[in-house]
Amino acid sequence: VIKIQTQEQIREVPRTVIQTVEKVVEVPQVQTVERVVQVPQIQEVVRQVPRVEIQDVQVQREVQIPRLVVETVEQVREIPVPQIVDVPVEVIQEVVVQQAVQQIVDRQVQVDQPYQVERVVERPYTVIQEQEVV
Repeated sequence: VIKIQTQEQIREVPRTVIQTVEKVVEVPQVQTVERVVQVPQIQEVVRQVPRVEIQDVQVQREVQIPRLVVETVEQVREIPVPQIVDVPVEVIQEVVVQQAVQQIVDRQVQVDQPYQVERVVERPYTVIQEQEVV
């Protein structure tokens, strides 16, 4: 019959625990100063040149004089300019705290149990051999 014994071993296993810690830290105050700065505005001017028109002028004799009429039409287009805005950002810090945890581990160990065996031993007897004479 085999007897099985269990043996307990205690091992320390690190366990991570996330813990939030409130910490008072000096933070410099950000002061913004309003400043008037001239930003160049880009305006696009579109000029349209009309086609050449021939106008008839009544004179005593008929002479056709082509006249060039140029009209300038200004169209103002607004081009968006990127602007920088300061936005405060909150930073969250996590602190890792190590904590020892005891864990019980069961394992099976085979232990031999002593047992008795009956042995029958016969007593040896001595054999005498005759030696031949030559």
